[in-house]
Amino acid sequence: MGRRKLSPLMVMLSLAIVLLSCRPLNYTLTVIIDEGVTGTPEAGKYIYKELSTVEYSYVPINPLHTVEVLINDKYRKSAQDSIVLYGDEYILRARIMDVRGTWKIKMTKSDSTSVDFEFTVNLKGNDNLSGTFEDSRGYHGTWDTSYSYTGNIITLTYADWKDYVLIGTYFDMKGNFMGDGTTGSWSSERVQ
Repeated sequence: MGRRKLSPLMVMLSLAIVLLSCRPLNYTLTVIIDEGVTGTPEAGKYIYKELSTVEYSYVPINPLHTVEVLINDKYRKSAQDSIVLYGDEYILRARIMDVRGTWKIKMTKSDSTSVDFEFTVNLKGNDNLSGTFEDSRGYHGTWDTSYSYTGNIITLTYADWKDYVLIGTYFDMKGNFMGDGTTGSWSSERVQ
């Protein structure tokens, strides 16, 4: 029995099929930019190769506001960062952050190794720059934001819980506190 020879056409077709199957996939990234935000990439649909790294940078038109980026309406990221496209149909939304709503706050005194205070606080206001709050223990106060070149700051000042003041970064919603002769740190997470 003799050996069969492959025709050059069959070799070329087989090679083309192998090469085509190794090409990276094309993925779609949809960019949505809400009112009050500017930056790049601009709003629109973009096609990228699989595993592409897409850098983005957004700033608020009003410097008192803070921009946050949502990836697929699920993952929250800072306004200047990058994403790697591992799949198709990514959605990047740049929007003005709004802290109004309910937050679970944990406060730890500087000389403590465990959480000293834990409660929820409901931030209210006519806009996303300032307002009033009430916590789950019944204490009240005011909150406001201020501009800083290192990131916008939020301050929660209690009116009826001794002299407690919480100061932190608006984006991270965490920072330091002082009151009743003590200091410490605080952190929070949004309650859905």
